[in-house]
Amino acid sequence: MDFSQGDFPAVLDVEERGKLSAKELRKRVSQWLKMVEKSTGKKPIIYSGAVFYHTNLAGYFNEYPWWVAHYYQRRPDNDGMAWRFCSIPTVDR
Repeated sequence: MDFSQGDFPAVLDVEERGKLSAKELRKRVSQWLKMVEKSTGKKPIIYSGAVFYHTNLAGYFNEYPWWVAHYYQRRPDNDGMAWRFCSIPTVDR
């Protein structure tokens, strides 16, 4: 897969486990991340809510950047590469 300078890497949105155990979820996340990294040559980003991430994923995928949804907190206390501040999809003009 060819990337140009400034292209955004693939992002895996992980926000619910459904009926999966945390262990099974992590196994599937790991498989997806490795497959996409192998095929694109770039590390994908993990997107998740702060509580879900810390409860289910933290400590398992430290080699991957993560983008956290942490609404209504100006500067979340995390080591993620980015955070989503608001759940309303509008931009003030």
